[in-house]
Amino acid sequence: MKVSYLKDYNKGKKAFLPNDDHYNLSLYINIKDGEENHIFNEDNFGDQSLKIRIESQNKDILTINEDEDGDFRILTDGIGTSDLKYKVQTESVSDDDNTIFEGTIPCNVYDLSIDAGTDGGLCLLPNESRQLSAKINGIDENEVTYKWKTTQGTLENADQQTCKIIAPSTTLSSEANNVVSVKAYINNGQDELDTAEEYFIVQDCNLSVIHELMTDRGYVVQTGDTLKAGQAYRIRLNGALPGFGIGNTDHTFYILKFEQDGDSVVLDENKEDLVDNNFATISVGVFGGEPNRMITPKKAGKLTVTGTIYRENKEFKTETKTFTVESDNTPSESTKPDPTPNPSNPTPSQPTTAAPATTTPAKVTVKKTTLKSAKNAKGKKLVVKWKKNTAGNGYQIQYSTSKKFAKGNKTKTISKNKTTSYTIKKLKKKKTYYVRIRTYKKVSGKTYYSEWSSVKKVKIKK
Repeated sequence: MKVSYLKDYNKGKKAFLPNDDHYNLSLYINIKDGEENHIFNEDNFGDQSLKIRIESQNKDILTINEDEDGDFRILTDGIGTSDLKYKVQTESVSDDDNTIFEGTIPCNVYDLSIDAGTDGGLCLLPNESRQLSAKINGIDENEVTYKWKTTQGTLENADQQTCKIIAPSTTLSSEANNVVSVKAYINNGQDELDTAEEYFIVQDCNLSVIHELMTDRGYVVQTGDTLKAGQAYRIRLNGALPGFGIGNTDHTFYILKFEQDGDSVVLDENKEDLVDNNFATISVGVFGGEPNRMITPKKAGKLTVTGTIYRENKEFKTETKTFTVESDNTPSESTKPDPTPNPSNPTPSQPTTAAPATTTPAKVTVKKTTLKSAKNAKGKKLVVKWKKNTAGNGYQIQYSTSKKFAKGNKTKTISKNKTTSYTIKKLKKKKTYYVRIRTYKKVSGKTYYSEWSSVKKVKIKK
């Protein structure tokens, strides 16, 4: 039998299998004739020669699926050990026992990860240092050694289970592919077991409160500090990336406080219920990225938004912005009627040439693009296809290893709106990626975006 990840371990053979993955089991026979090897596998046995039967001792750890062609797939779903018992049989139906070979493969299902103190990616300040720990479950930690590596900054104790990363003095965006990784070894460092990675960025945490007008096709960033009652907006705490919430164990990452006329609503990342009070309706925002909430003001007045983020269980940054909420029936300056002249006090005659009309700029909306498919292609590639959308100038494809796009996000811009496919290269094997797409449109020097499409999940297997 030939099994991937089969290693010598404690004077025996054992298969080490990462959790949440799948493996194919195939028949492989090597017959030695003197110094010659004669290798046989399922491709040259013939359809009716041999068959294989397999079962898992612990179905909570290893699950066996057999397809209609009789091929087996091993699914790992849990941490721990389980024996795989297999039999090689002939296709004879006349013999009660047609087993010609049987055996057992001890399996160890494990999980390797990096504990950076946050679930939202790793955001470091320039020159900041941070402790990182390698975590392995399913294998005795005393049997494992480690080796750390980083693409940016420096590392201390790079051959220990816990190391320190020191960020560079300059800021680094998420587009720079900044990665710190750790390799785990067994058998006194002789056999490489697996690699875990953590993406990070380096930047100053400069907060600002941003408001975006919600349209039927996306969000448009607004200037100024005026809101309209009855209109829906997204209020976003710009610059508050989840990775800045590092070290929070007994405190939420952020708080958003809305106040008007002495009434207030305080929301944190765990509050997802709809809030409907006398001055506004507030609902959960868009998942992933910076803290945000959807808000529809109800009445005119002064609305104050205060955003606070926490780090190491302490207040880290706070930003406040006060908006003027206008009534939903308040006419704008361009639509207010001219005052009626007083006949008893006539005004001097004016030239008859009409003044140019004042027009309100049209509302810019961008049509959403439909993501058709995202599939793994040979060579650790991801082929993304979408429905053509000529309503905009082009597209943005975003992909991440984070389901909520909270860390390690990468964005590719497609400048031609007639393009309907793109291949993402140099991905990591065995990693799961999440993909989405949106349209962009340029109007008068400004760029507007549609909503993101639905998300496709793809695991890189080849």
